[in-house]
Formats: sequence, C-alpha cells, structure tokens
Amino acid sequence: MSQTSEKRIPKPFGSYVIVRPKAVQKHSPGGLAMVIFDEDRTRGAMIEGTVVAIGPLAFKDEMNPSGLEWYKVGDRVIFVKYGGKTIKYDGELFNVFRYEDVMCGLDSDVDFQDGEKED
Repeated sequence: MSQTSEKRIPKPFGSYVIVRPKAVQKHSPGGLAMVIFDEDRTRGAMIEGTVVAIGPLAFKDEMNPSGLEWYKVGDRVIFVKYGGKTIKYDGELFNVFRYEDVMCGLDSDVDFQDGEKED
C-alpha cells in the first residue's frame, strides 16, 4: 500500500467554488515579524487566490444565461472581501464562495495590490 503526500481539497456542491487564498506574508516589508493579530486581520481581508474546485451547478442559473464559464480551476482570481466561508481542510486554508462572488481573473505574471487606502 503506497501513501501519497498530496493534500486533498473539499468538493463543492451546487454553485459553490473553492478558492485557495494567497499565502499571508508573515513579515512586514521592513522585515519585522507580524504578530498573530495582524496576520489574522490580513488573512481576513485577503481577496486574491487560486480556484481549486468548481461545483457542478456553477454558471448554470439566471445570473449567467449563456452558461459560459467565467473562470476555471487553476485561475488566479479576485474574490469578494469578507465574503464566503473560510475553512481548514486537510491542514490547509480554503475559501468557499458562490460562483458569482469571484469578481475577476488575474494574469499569473502580473503583480496585484488592493487599491484601498488604510488609515
């Protein structure tokens, strides 16, 4: 019996989508370690990730009468801030959203930064 070290991902039902959020930076640009509170706050505000699974009913409702897929597994995307549900599955963090909560796709070779100002 062979063992595999491959992590499993949750399987979405209906029109839900599973996104792996971008890893949280554990150090500030100046090299200072972030405290746990700051890391949690940063993770909660994360809006970028990679699509890892799409439910069987995604793209098949009145929101998308053409039925064309807006994105696919492996795409780098922006999703709604503070939306969906964050879960830990097989030791890894994922976000679960309705398919329409994924707002746009990003090119893999382009750097992205949230445009909101912090006070």
